[in-house]
Amino acid sequence: MTMLGLLFVFAMNVIIPLFLQAARGTAPLAASLTLAPDILLTVVLGPIAGRWFDRFGGRVSIPLGFIVMAVFVGPVGLAAGQTSLVIFGAHYVPAVLATAFVIGPAQTFALSSLDQESSPHGVTVVCTSFQIAGGVGTSLAAGIYGMVSLAQMTSGNNEVDSLITGFRAAVALVIVTSLIGAYLAIRAYSARKPQAAQPEAPQVESTGTVAGLMKTDVYRIKSESTVLEALYKFTSLGISGAPIVDQDNRLVGFISDGDILRYLSAAHPSSANIYSFAIGADKDLEQAMQELGQLNVMSLATKDVISLPHTATVADAVAALSDANLKKAPVTNDQGHMVGIVSRSAINRLAISSYLEAKHEEKLTV
Repeated sequence: MTMLGLLFVFAMNVIIPLFLQAARGTAPLAASLTLAPDILLTVVLGPIAGRWFDRFGGRVSIPLGFIVMAVFVGPVGLAAGQTSLVIFGAHYVPAVLATAFVIGPAQTFALSSLDQESSPHGVTVVCTSFQIAGGVGTSLAAGIYGMVSLAQMTSGNNEVDSLITGFRAAVALVIVTSLIGAYLAIRAYSARKPQAAQPEAPQVESTGTVAGLMKTDVYRIKSESTVLEALYKFTSLGISGAPIVDQDNRLVGFISDGDILRYLSAAHPSSANIYSFAIGADKDLEQAMQELGQLNVMSLATKDVISLPHTATVADAVAALSDANLKKAPVTNDQGHMVGIVSRSAINRLAISSYLEAKHEEKLTV
């Protein structure tokens, strides 16, 4: 998947300047600068795509990224005859931005699927894929572009029309490779299996449900509460976050102290923490606290909360927490009411206790 995403980038970033220079007489520098805004936007979007992958995993984002690449690179080929470089470059923006949701996340997905012993070899393969994609992507795209263009000119078509046809043939290549990438991403996630357990490793009973593992006396915040009330609960209970429920106890969001601090650091940079009192910024901090007292908790909350049904197995919980890189997840019943929370620490305790019980029984049978 990583190689196909890189193939897209290398192919298009070489073919576009070549086409602009040959077919439209664009100066080499201007042809190269046509790609600059797209590349800079990709750099900006990269961290956002990384956070998305950390929170939700790549089950949706990687295939969707490939599909967006395939769908939006088509208009680039159709716009090849346009007179405006701005219009031509604008068509390429969505396609190249989508690569941010493919290349980095695909590498992370591939390496996270390996065990500790195989991980160094995986890094080597990923690094090698950059070189292969660079060589194969540019040679294939340039080869198809040149071959089709030459065939068109040999058939009697004028040079510009022939070059446009050749460019569109190269675009068709990256559309096909992007669709193949989407298919492989879907298959990879569908076929993903848990890593084989190492000898003597603790075994988790995966057939049990989270209902027997979850913590039921969970701190929660009402959706009508203010952010200041949530912050007070965090400090008084010694917690860093809590799920938000509505009047019917349905899960509607999650808020953490990080969400609040990010808001404070943006709205009141000098009051990002309590040490503001020590540096003479107490008035600014007091103003910030007053604002938090007027701000509804849902305005800062994460609303798309990853939760588990009470019928989910422990294996389901392990997969959900691992894919989204979460420490804990709320558990809901059939009506959507929050009934508990399951955490990685609870799963770890279950694994260790299962292991110790098995070892104890083994000693008794000897």
